[in-house]
Amino acid sequence: MYLPINLFGKKTVALLDTGCDTSVIGSRLLPKNVQLQSSRTNLLAANGTQIPLLGELEIKFKVAGREHSTLVAVTEVVDEFIIGIDFLTAEACQLDFGGGRVLLGNQ
Repeated sequence: MYLPINLFGKKTVALLDTGCDTSVIGSRLLPKNVQLQSSRTNLLAANGTQIPLLGELEIKFKVAGREHSTLVAVTEVVDEFIIGIDFLTAEACQLDFGGGRVLLGNQ
């Protein structure tokens, strides 16, 4: 399921992935002047191979005009913003696949 968002002032979509423990973003989506912190996590792909990380970053994005933030792992091997179960749980997210709706908290 994809969620329409505003990221760094641009309209885009984020993939909601309940099977992903950590939110991840492709480095190509970041502004050029972003400073990364060293990563405290290791990520594994579904096939068990390690995903190389460039670092991590707290990012802000808007969903339906409401601002959210989350810590994301940054990598060159992903081309999108993947919102993982870390954010979905923290925001008490409810997914309605049949209705194509997402509730973040009570909105």
